[in-house]
Amino acid sequence: MRTLLLVVLLSACGGLGPDPRPTVPEPQTSLVERSLDATVRLEDEGHIYCSGVLTRGFVLTAAHCVDDKRLPATVKFSLRQSRDTYEAAVVAFDEEADWAVLSPLAVLPEHAEASVSSYDPAAGDRVVTVGHPLGIEYFITVGVASGVRTTWGNMDWLITSAPIMYGNSGGPVFNEYGEIVGITSWLAVARGQAVGHIAGSVPTYKLRAAVAGRSLRLPQPNQH
Repeated sequence: MRTLLLVVLLSACGGLGPDPRPTVPEPQTSLVERSLDATVRLEDEGHIYCSGVLTRGFVLTAAHCVDDKRLPATVKFSLRQSRDTYEAAVVAFDEEADWAVLSPLAVLPEHAEASVSSYDPAAGDRVVTVGHPLGIEYFITVGVASGVRTTWGNMDWLITSAPIMYGNSGGPVFNEYGEIVGITSWLAVARGQAVGHIAGSVPTYKLRAAVAGRSLRLPQPNQH
């Protein structure tokens, strides 16, 4: 995960009734499960180093997760349901905007996918991240969006308060409907320490453009 160096100048009822709950609706269990199932592990010799998410047959992840690759290049990933690994080709990436599109090189077994939302979260909307920090697979964190802001690198980023760390890179940020609203990119730090929970993700309009018009190119069987 990339880090951003900051220069610091700077009515409840009693009795036996149910406990009060936040007014933001909780995601349904089935929705959470589908979101988890759409998230993949990026692996290198059995080591999980980044995350990604399946959408429209592709894997979306962060460009810095594949920045040591050169096209044509392949990346290994695995699905939540098994430890089997699959290869995917890096078919497009943008280093500055920090997104990459991977195309699986084989037909995958039945799996879940998530859609990229048509809308960015508004300030105050709740978001959920999924990743594999410190080798803890499919770790979920919850935060609040501050909207899309022009910040690091004079570029647009979805800013959230969801706690992230190394291993979350490339993982999805979901809204309460299970739609992808971001790809985890960076965490703000100062003097090596995280600054609260200020995280930046690739916003939806860049993700939609990344996969728009692309077709999967699976290998064809040899003709004799």
